[in-house]
Amino acid sequence: MDGKPFLSIAHPDDANAYVDAINKLKKGESMVNHRARARCKDESYKWLDWSSTIDIKTGTMYAVARDVTEIVENEKSLKMADTFFNMSYDMLVVAKGEYFEKVNPAFTRNLGYDQKEMDGKPFLSIAHPDDANAYIDAINKLKKGESMVNHRARARCKDGSYKWLDWSSTVDIKTGIMYAVARDVTEIVENEGSLKMAGKFFNLAFDILTVAKEEHFIKINPAFTKTLGYDEKDLDKIKFTDLTHPDDKGVANEMFAKLLKGEPVVNFRDRVLCKDGTYK
Repeated sequence: MDGKPFLSIAHPDDANAYVDAINKLKKGESMVNHRARARCKDESYKWLDWSSTIDIKTGTMYAVARDVTEIVENEKSLKMADTFFNMSYDMLVVAKGEYFEKVNPAFTRNLGYDQKEMDGKPFLSIAHPDDANAYIDAINKLKKGESMVNHRARARCKDGSYKWLDWSSTVDIKTGIMYAVARDVTEIVENEGSLKMAGKFFNLAFDILTVAKEEHFIKINPAFTKTLGYDEKDLDKIKFTDLTHPDDKGVANEMFAKLLKGEPVVNFRDRVLCKDGTYK
């Protein structure tokens, strides 16, 4: 390095940082600190934190540098992670022990609480009373070493209402910091509940209820089996039109044509072939 220009190791984009530091020293500043990249012998670059001073009389500059490449890269990673944290449509949560430390904007949009309201707030403070054990079980599983725990539970919104959330959580055993992702599945859960209710009525109804596509039955209820004799195993063998009495096929075809056009059919009557060969 004897006699080599100071700027010869500077990264092209950071040359001004070195020049500015040198100029400040020449103007009389006793100590100048700056961060810039320096080129290594292998042509790679490292980030260095420089602290420099100069002997005005002799023009000799003294400098101390510390490699902060890892720190800079970590800072970049944190900025990137923070960007994704804020952009995510999913609710992201950082907690320590059983207390919230950080929530993202999606958490605020979905549940109504902002960061200040969640600082140091117990994790269970937003749990539905009936689902508290689901949260506790998930936390305990993480503490016992499970790498990832999934659970579904209700969370209380700021307005007092509740939403169903699907949680995926993990924990850093060394630090005790828990990372969790939650997604609002309220609509899915409510639809599942509606489907279950519809299924119960479908099976309990005294009237014959069917679901068909084109000429084939997809689903029949117990009343269909009780009245006509066919069960679920027979569905692949029969067509809707096969069960129509020959004298009623004309009317039946007109009804099917209307249905295919999306027109409603009300008070349609025809005779249907039972499994035992009789008609009803």
